[in-house]
Amino acid sequence: MTEHIQPRERFPGESPATLNATARELRARARKFAAQTLEPQPAPTAFRDDQRAAAGAKQLRAALRGSVQGYATVLRHLGEPAERAVILVKELADEAARDIGADAYTLRPDFKPLRDQLVRWTIEAYYTTAS
Repeated sequence: MTEHIQPRERFPGESPATLNATARELRARARKFAAQTLEPQPAPTAFRDDQRAAAGAKQLRAALRGSVQGYATVLRHLGEPAERAVILVKELADEAARDIGADAYTLRPDFKPLRDQLVRWTIEAYYTTAS
């Protein structure tokens, strides 16, 4: 994302510099959460471990969704078109896969569904804040 984007619509009291900083922070969090989502998880050794793993995965997914949707919302307020927001989120997903050392398209069968979900959340957030 470029530093010089001027917002069309501002959050109350937020400067362009603050919005850009917020966008960078949300992008970094989303990238971290996406990488964690893609990391292979050890097989549970007991039912209780399986329940804990499921609860942890659910919390991670919620944090990822919140970060991606927040990022999309800030991008919209910075004046980025929806198409650019989608491209930036796809790049974020590619970077997250590289962060864990995965070839996103060949080694991780769960990559494409995750990337598609990130795009859906981006579009949903972008257009929800547009109205």
